Formats: sequence, structure tokens, C-alpha cells
Amino acid sequence: MLRMGYRDKPKQTTYYFSYTNLVSTGTLVLEGKKFQVTGKSWFDKQGGGTYKINDRNCNWEWVSMRFFDDEEVMLFAFPHRDYYYGTYIGKTGEYKRLNEYKMTSLAFTEAGNYKFSFGWQVNMKGIKDEENTLRPKIQGQFNFYFFELLAEILDKNNTLVGYAVIELLPGVYNKKLYNFRLFKRL
Repeated sequence: MLRMGYRDKPKQTTYYFSYTNLVSTGTLVLEGKKFQVTGKSWFDKQGGGTYKINDRNCNWEWVSMRFFDDEEVMLFAFPHRDYYYGTYIGKTGEYKRLNEYKMTSLAFTEAGNYKFSFGWQVNMKGIKDEENTLRPKIQGQFNFYFFELLAEILDKNNTLVGYAVIELLPGVYNKKLYNFRLFKRL
């Protein structure tokens, strides 16, 4: 269970879980051509709870960092609330909570009439290289209410050490949310 942007409001919660290292095989079809693929994938699920997604204080920046050495980091940040939650998963599956990290925006972009962070410096004391840069590989896309993109993970020496999938919500850097009508009960 995760408190959504509020440490002191127990009703602003959600449930979140991940299967982060699934063996994947199958056929990928692109433009009518079939490709046999193997690799790793992850499945995550968030839902339930009582938080209000149209409360901008409950909006987040989520990062799944997948390192080439099979270590993983998941960050669930509410930088506008100075509240950070995360998990480090080692090569053998051991995990450690990360609540003392810092994620700093390096640039910004716009999509769907909203401002979103676009490039980050992540500092995680005692984890990996302790300092990584997340550099967007694509411009990203705005889907319904979420801005999503793929980024490279660079270490202190500017060496590519993995990839990150990033999901951003508009309330982090925008005081006015235009899509309230999407979340009203019918």
C-alpha cells in the first residue's frame, strides 16, 4: 500500500505491485512482418485504494530503471510534495526500500497543454553508482492523462548502464488540471 502524495492522510492510498523479471518469449508482428523475440518483461498493477487522481497532490513521477547487470530500481516520486518512495531489487531478488533518494528535473517539455519534466538526475545513496542521469530517448507521448517515455540510464562517467520507462502525471508541475471531467463519476 502506498500513500499517494500525503504522508499524513491515510485515505489517500493505492495498492501497487510488480512482477519485475518475467521471462518472455513470443512473436512480435510489425507492419505484417513476424519476429521471434525472447527477453525479459515486467508486469505491474496499481489500483484500489481511495486516492483521487484529480487531486494534483496525488500526481506522481514513476520510473522503472532496468540496469544491464540485472539490478532494478522503481521510483514513485511526488517532488511537488517532497515525498519519495521506491524499491531497489538486486540480481538475486533481494530488495530494499528507497525513501531517501532525490530526483531532480533537468529539463521540461509540453504535451496535452501540460508541462512535464524531461531528463533527470537521480541520486540514491548506497545504490549502484549513487548518481545516474536519465536522458530521454524519445519525445514521449501523452495518453489520456499520462505522459510516458523511454530514457537511457547513464552513470557518473556518462556510460550507458540501462534503460528506464517513465510515467508522469500533469499535477506535478501544473496547478490547473484540465481533464477533471474524465474522472467524475457518472
